[in-house]
Amino acid sequence: MQQEQWELCEIRLQTHGFMRGISFQALTIGPTGERVEGESERFRGYGRGKNQQAAVQRLVAQLVSDGWEPQGAGRLPWWSYKFRRRVEP
Repeated sequence: MQQEQWELCEIRLQTHGFMRGISFQALTIGPTGERVEGESERFRGYGRGKNQQAAVQRLVAQLVSDGWEPQGAGRLPWWSYKFRRRVEP
């Protein structure tokens, strides 16, 4: 019997260089390597404004809609959500 395999996904802050802003990326790590599962629009600054929070919530909703299971939220930093999804053979 084959052991279950899982992909892991975490929302992370991505910087784009001086004065080019930040975005939030959903980075997946699985048996085939790393890939970006989704990304928000870019923002200036690191604040926790309504637009930044809404962008993270849109990523969370997209991931859940795509079959990802939430594994944790509310940790520091505030945007750090983790997910997992079973890899189909």
